[in-house]
Amino acid sequence: YKTLPVDAARAFRLLGLHPGAEFSTAAAAALIQTPTRRARRLLDVLTGHHLLTRISRDRHRFHDLLHVYAKECAEADEPVVSRTTAVRRIITWYLHTAAAGHDALAPHGRPVPLDPPDADLEPLAFANSRAAQTWCEAELANLVAATRHAAEIGEFAAAWKIPAALVIFFDIRKFWTEWITTHTTGVAAAQRIDDHFGQAWLLTSLGDAYRDLRRFDEALRCCLRALALHHEV
Repeated sequence: YKTLPVDAARAFRLLGLHPGAEFSTAAAAALIQTPTRRARRLLDVLTGHHLLTRISRDRHRFHDLLHVYAKECAEADEPVVSRTTAVRRIITWYLHTAAAGHDALAPHGRPVPLDPPDADLEPLAFANSRAAQTWCEAELANLVAATRHAAEIGEFAAAWKIPAALVIFFDIRKFWTEWITTHTTGVAAAQRIDDHFGQAWLLTSLGDAYRDLRRFDEALRCCLRALALHHEV
């Protein structure tokens, strides 16, 4: 790390702030706040120094211990404002890309309510529902981690909107554990900011998950809570 060029060293420590150990080039570019082409060059440098492992043409992974070390380097060498901005950028990138996936999977459905991203943040777009579903599957672990991390750092709106953007995907692919985990976190986050609309959205979907699992008592409790919140809204 200490022998890296300055820009590669900064990329290394900022990537340590990524919620998951594996990430795409586009996600790295959002986190580092640099164009995708330059991010690819920096990832090549880090791979060449054996600080990252390339697992496919467009994806890299940290060894667990190197991920911990990169985060320690960020805490030691990167200003607090820079760290905070980087984490918020990557959470926002996952949120807006997941929302684009939601729109591709349900083009006539209710869109997730979002503020526009920063001008230099470029979420992915999807040509069709298959592309959106493929991305959601590849990034599912990161989306779960991003939801949890958003709640931990007080980004409560993002913590309920990421699961909301995954409702259609979960209904199609039935990843039960991730469905329930993200939605439970999202409901709690929406409660923290007294967002009845967000709670109702996720409780309705959570009721669907429990119903499909034949956990009918839990499904009924979620749906009755959602109904009351919808009436309030």
